[in-house]
Amino acid sequence: LLATEDIVVEHKNVETAQFNVDTRVLILPIWEKASNDVYDMLVGHEVGHALYTPDEDWTKEYKVPPQFVNVVEDVRIEKLMKRRYMGLSKSFYKGYKELSEKDLKEEL
Repeated sequence: LLATEDIVVEHKNVETAQFNVDTRVLILPIWEKASNDVYDMLVGHEVGHALYTPDEDWTKEYKVPPQFVNVVEDVRIEKLMKRRYMGLSKSFYKGYKELSEKDLKEEL
């Protein structure tokens, strides 16, 4: 519903959430001990990519490390999602707080 389009959502045994802007598939990890706030944060973040990340290969045109662009893009889309869906601010805050207090690979 947040994405405002028909996207495919899959739960898989992966390390982190991800969204493929080409195939429009959102993959969520199966973390047994993660709270609803963490899942809301993950969905909010990945739907941000669905709504705001263009499907283009910029690496041929610009000589910038992809990791730098990824961090900036993550901050950009999360800001846009918090503006669009004001209730997500609390989920992002609580979700990131929970993740920072736990070791992802062992606790969740």
